[in-house]
This record gives sequence, structure tokens and C-alpha cells, in this order.
Amino acid sequence: QSDADDYCAISNYLMLSNKFNTVRIVVGSDGASAEKSTNAGEEFRKWFLPAYEHDVAFWNSENGTGGYPSVEEIASCLRVTTTQGKQFNSTESYKDYKKLPVTVQELVSELKNKKYSVGNPLYVLVWGPATEVAIAIKHLQANKQTKALQNLFVVSHWTTSYLYVQNPSRCRTDSVEKIKNGVANCNEDCQACKFLHDEAAKSKAAFRFVDLGSIGQTGIVDGSV
Repeated sequence: QSDADDYCAISNYLMLSNKFNTVRIVVGSDGASAEKSTNAGEEFRKWFLPAYEHDVAFWNSENGTGGYPSVEEIASCLRVTTTQGKQFNSTESYKDYKKLPVTVQELVSELKNKKYSVGNPLYVLVWGPATEVAIAIKHLQANKQTKALQNLFVVSHWTTSYLYVQNPSRCRTDSVEKIKNGVANCNEDCQACKFLHDEAAKSKAAFRFVDLGSIGQTGIVDGSV
């Protein structure tokens, strides 16, 4: 349901999961339908969880490095995105918590946890569309919840490029434009991508944001220039 680099990313993350306290793994597909998203979740359960369960037995043995969460703990972190097929609306305030997508509600609630602070933030790794993060930020801004925003540190992937900076209007869903001028994880939700970058660039931005480019993926997926 996804690209080769996404499989590599989640595999590598699980192999390093003893170095992190994983709160959620939100699985989705790049695309428009909720059905694709559900299939991606099933794919994770079918392939990644059994492989992890097999290897973690060694990693946590006397000969391994130890400290890895159990397969049950990883499984309990899994969610299937509830924004699949939806896009961020820059004119919507998203003020009402009850109307937020479920996975966004969970992110917002987690950011309010007292265990987080500026010095100990919640890192949110995004290597797909930025829809959920953008909605969460807009909601917290609308409710003036600056402290929760200060707890947020976003690490996104491939949401900018030289071509995009030169001409932001080239963020499109057309397949030809994607390959020629697109920014892979912006194309699915251009408004969310623009909002995230614009808000992070403001001098008084409460949250922190780092974007990683596509370097290292050349030869794995198309358009990684």
C-alpha cells in the first residue's frame, strides 16, 4: 500500500525502539481513500508485528542489547489514521475538541501531559501528509493552549524542496507535476504543508519544527531529487 522507503523507515524505527518511548504509531497510506489506510494497518499487523516478535526475543536476551518493548506494547500503540481521505482546511478553526479526528484528539491530549516540557518535548515523526499535525496545531492555537504547543517538536520528512521554495504553487496532485516539481509529502495535502511551514517560521512560534529532505532515498523512490 505504500512506497519502499516507508517500509524501510518503520522497520528501522522498530529496530531502534529501545531508544524511544513510543506513544503511538499512526499508520496510513498516501492516497485518498480510507480503505487504503485500513489495508496499511492490516499490512503492519500481518508483516511487521510477527517479524518484530521473532527478533525482539533475541534483542532482549542475554546476548542482545535489551530494553525493547514487547510486541504487545508495540501493537497497543498502533492506530490507523482517521484523517485519510480528508485534507486540512486553513479557514477552519478546529476549536471544538469533540469534532477533531480521533487520532488528532489523541495527539492533542498527549501534548497536555504534564510529563512533557520545552526541555522534554513530545517528538512527532511525520513521513507522510502533515494533515493531523496541522489540525492539532490549529486547534491548540484556537484555544490559546501555548504550553501544549511548547511541548511539540515536529520532525517531518520531505515537505520542502528547492523547487517548492521557488514556486509553492507547484504543490499539486497531478502525477506529472508530482514527479517534475512536487514535494512528496506535500502533494497529498498542500494546505497542511504550507500551514506547518508558515507557522513554524514565525518569530513567536511556540512549537519546534525540523524538516528532513529526500537525500538518501535516490534509487528507492521516484522524485527523490
